[in-house]
Formats: sequence, C-alpha cells, structure tokens
Amino acid sequence: RQQGVFMTLAIGLHNIPEGLAVALVSVPRGESPTRACLWAVASSLPQPLVAVPSFYFVEIFSFLLPIGLGCAAGTMLWMVGAEL
Repeated sequence: RQQGVFMTLAIGLHNIPEGLAVALVSVPRGESPTRACLWAVASSLPQPLVAVPSFYFVEIFSFLLPIGLGCAAGTMLWMVGAEL
C-alpha cells in the first residue's frame, strides 16, 4: 500500500512539469494563460482513461513482462552507448 501511494505521488509530481511545458509554450504563442492551463490539463486527461485497460493488459500478459523489460533495458543501454 505504501509503495502504491508513493508511486501515485511520484507520477502526479511528474505531470506538473509536463503540464508546465505545454502551458509555457502556448502563452508566448498568443494563448491566454487560462486557455494554456486548460490545454495543459486536457493533455493529461487520457492518462487515467488508459490506466485501467493498461493494468488489465499487463495482468493478462504478465508472463511476457520480463522479456519486454529486458528488451527495454537492452535498448536503453544501446542508446547510451551509441550517444557516448
């Protein structure tokens, strides 16, 4: 339970800079601050809507999760090596 609360807070805090990035780009381009804030909120709305289907997808295919995470880790290592 504590880990779930921690992850929820971490994801919520992560969304703040993401929303600010959307809003701070919109204001200099002529949007009002209120409209820019609404666009920032609207850009985050699909996340909770996709959370439940994503959870069920992971539950169904949990046996493939180690393979997928291994591929993701290998890809990240390759990208770091290629960029350095």
